[in-house]
Amino acid sequence: SSGDADKALTLIRDALKVDSECELAVAALSQIYLQLGMFEESLAMLRRAVDLAKSEEEMISAITFRETTAAQFRFMREHPELLSKMMGAMM
Repeated sequence: SSGDADKALTLIRDALKVDSECELAVAALSQIYLQLGMFEESLAMLRRAVDLAKSEEEMISAITFRETTAAQFRFMREHPELLSKMMGAMM
């Protein structure tokens, strides 16, 4: 529910105030933002995840997810008519 998402966002943001380099909080926040359709905020957290990566594998994963999210956001912005057709076909 919306209240649960708000509560989760508050808790994760509080965690980041305590430890701004908490990778788990950054990843969780990017996921929640993405699920809420807050693409720009999600991308900001994904950029942060790349900065916090401690291994090459973590960096590759973060970059891949960031670029996939960015491509999805660009598609939605540039082709809203196709997106509505796709959503209609899925229903």
